[in-house]
Amino acid sequence: MKLLLLFLSVYILAYGLAAHTHPSHRSVTLASAFLETLSDEQKAKAQYMFSDASREEWTYLPGDRQGLSLNELDKSQKKSLWKFVDSHLSDMGERKAREVIILESVLRDYDGQDWRDPGLYYLSIFGEPSADHEWSWRFEGHHLSLNFTFVGDQLAPVPLFYGSNPAIVPGGPHEGLELLNEEITLAKELFDSLSPRQKDETIYATRAPSDILTTDDSVARRLEDKGVTYAGMSKDQRNILENLIQLYLDSMYSSIAVERWERIEAAGMDTIRFAWAGSTSLDGGHYWRIQGPTFLIEYDNVQRNANHAHTVWRDFDGDFGRDLLKEHHSTSH
Repeated sequence: MKLLLLFLSVYILAYGLAAHTHPSHRSVTLASAFLETLSDEQKAKAQYMFSDASREEWTYLPGDRQGLSLNELDKSQKKSLWKFVDSHLSDMGERKAREVIILESVLRDYDGQDWRDPGLYYLSIFGEPSADHEWSWRFEGHHLSLNFTFVGDQLAPVPLFYGSNPAIVPGGPHEGLELLNEEITLAKELFDSLSPRQKDETIYATRAPSDILTTDDSVARRLEDKGVTYAGMSKDQRNILENLIQLYLDSMYSSIAVERWERIEAAGMDTIRFAWAGSTSLDGGHYWRIQGPTFLIEYDNVQRNANHAHTVWRDFDGDFGRDLLKEHHSTSH
């Protein structure tokens, strides 16, 4: 894993791509290009002051949002929007975002809920896109929330939320679609690799919570230090845990993933914990989390008889770029 990340870093530097392809540089151009496609009325719905309190208000529940929805854009504008959004994501991240939206159509047909609408995904831009000062954007709707905050050349890509309902599509044209398959497969592989003693340490509750514990709180609280630590794992188990963390990073653009992994390592790996609650079989309600000094990953699949999954990446200090903004303002003043 470390060799792969080192290779990515060397590749980016060797070919001089970092200065040209890192989202903190090209995002300004693509955001501005999208805004230029909008009418005055559309722009008023899409753009807000960076100081707007709603910048840190996010949710993964269904319903209307502030911002400009896909339903309000023509074909050309949608193309410009997706070009902007996709520039921050890997191929896998792009696929997941599209599949979340596809599942709204699946739910509409599966449950007969006519109000489900794959056009109700909204883009909000906070501040004026610029390399000289802070700005941010959010693309959000039911079961999807992408939040990116820029402070000069630095960025915070959190909170990051994906949901899948159904977790596995049981029929129809998308039968078998399993949006979060890789996440639960790796987590279960890690759990199954644990010794009986390690499992006793890892399972902290026999019943899983009905949802991720941090829900859509603006500030992610640190959860109890439950579960087996990275330091207490074998080499093979550590590799699986690293791969699981990296899987979440892999939904982001490559240079972002490399930078995020470096931050995790700098904060220390030994105290990262893997915890489990609920059924140890995937056909029953289950929950797991990875908590480190600076970050938290949660995964929960309890609703709809364990066929409705939520997962999120949070930073304790860095959500919505709080740590970057604090450092920036401290340095500036």
